[in-house]
Amino acid sequence: MRQHLKPPKRIRDKAHMATVRERGCCICGNPVADAHHLRTVGHGRGMAIKNGDNWTIPLCRMHHDELHNFGDEKTFLDLHGIDAAQLAIDLWRITNEEKGKEEGTSAVERSDNGRDTDPMGND
Repeated sequence: MRQHLKPPKRIRDKAHMATVRERGCCICGNPVADAHHLRTVGHGRGMAIKNGDNWTIPLCRMHHDELHNFGDEKTFLDLHGIDAAQLAIDLWRITNEEKGKEEGTSAVERSDNGRDTDPMGND
């Protein structure tokens, strides 16, 4: 019998999306930026599978459009000297550190059973 794997949980976080957009474009520094969901890391590797908000980087509208028109996300970002995976991880940590300070709690996420989970959603 064929076993179906449960799809990974997609992280949604409005505060993180705001943090990403506030950073400005990671290529040109334009202060007005979109949050681009990476497709080459995390879980977003299939048709109609979008990564969670934890796998986003800031791009201005021009570079966001250029990336999508270019087609090959990894090559496009490599050409601009951007380590997208590391940037997304760093931004996720910044958001969670800020949340911890505001809430007076640890930035470690907890699963329903109280166990610590991977902050990038890879548990």
